[in-house]
Amino acid sequence: MSSAQSVAPTLFSGVGGVLGCGFSQHVLPPNSHYLSRNSYRHFPAQHHQLDLTHIGAASSLINRLQPQTIIHAACISSVQQCADDQQLCQRINIESTQEIADAAEQCGAHLIYISTEQVFDGSAVSYAEDCMQSAFTDYGKSKATAEDIVLNNGGAVVRLPLLLGAGYDGQGGGADFSLLRALADNCQPSLFIDEWRAPVAADEIWPMINMLGERKMQGVFHLAGADVVTRYELGQLICKAANVAADFRQSSIVDFQGPRRSPRLALSSARAQQQLGYRPPSLWAALLRLHS
Repeated sequence: MSSAQSVAPTLFSGVGGVLGCGFSQHVLPPNSHYLSRNSYRHFPAQHHQLDLTHIGAASSLINRLQPQTIIHAACISSVQQCADDQQLCQRINIESTQEIADAAEQCGAHLIYISTEQVFDGSAVSYAEDCMQSAFTDYGKSKATAEDIVLNNGGAVVRLPLLLGAGYDGQGGGADFSLLRALADNCQPSLFIDEWRAPVAADEIWPMINMLGERKMQGVFHLAGADVVTRYELGQLICKAANVAADFRQSSIVDFQGPRRSPRLALSSARAQQQLGYRPPSLWAALLRLHS
């Protein structure tokens, strides 16, 4: 048995997007594994092909691996998809989280659940970690329910804001890379002047997640950026950092032809600052690092 295999495993889910790509830029714990339908060659862990729609598949894997830590990020994250397919949303976002939480409890694993700012309705100036959930979308409600499951099982919940950063192999990515790709394709995106967020780069998240796992900490933690900006202001800063023309239009969430949007989701990271030493990163510094 190798020295890495002698360490109890760390199990990840939901590594296929910008967050997983951000994680992959760090040295992960030895004997790391991830579950997903697809394999991601740049994620430095052993892959276990698994579909969370299959009841019992995740718990069976957890029982076999006996991990010490589980970082559960897999979910249906599209607000529109959750509204259109509520049965799938229920299965992936709620039922599979319950299955993973129960299996974690049975094997003594510490569960860290990756959640979202969307558990709030956006009516407050900012949201502390102990604010009551107030989601109104099917997506936000499902994530709030999953949070409760994890907290009731003694785990930790990490709420993240709008994410920045690259995706694997130049595909996908956060709000910044998506905007720049649209501009490169000669689209003229429309960005909201009345929707505020506190973005953070995905590659800044892992050190805090790792600390939560090492210390087996419980409760809710926010890991947001230092600056609150509108989507339109964010677009201007992205283009300035990347030295490209800001060829996009202003729009309002009032006129948005889709699910209702939250106007202001500014997460306060006070608890993470106090207990983890987290320093909310500067938005401009992050954009310069990512795009200069």
